[in-house]
Amino acid sequence: MEALKALKSRLVDNRLEVQREEGEIETLLFFFNQPATELEIKRLPIRTPEDMMHFLKMHNGARLFVHPAYGGESNSFL
Repeated sequence: MEALKALKSRLVDNRLEVQREEGEIETLLFFFNQPATELEIKRLPIRTPEDMMHFLKMHNGARLFVHPAYGGESNSFL
């Protein structure tokens, strides 16, 4: 969860400038879903890792490193 906190602290309006493999700098988007409901959490298998359950209680999924030209302007989770 520390990695997620660090990532979120670097975001500005859910955007982050990153250096691509070829060296160019691009601004990518990050979308975090609303938390899972208690009912959804209860439906998880008993052996679900505690970190996963903690993440789901914060964000029931996410879209990370989304390029704006490829569907990034929509914040709906696919």
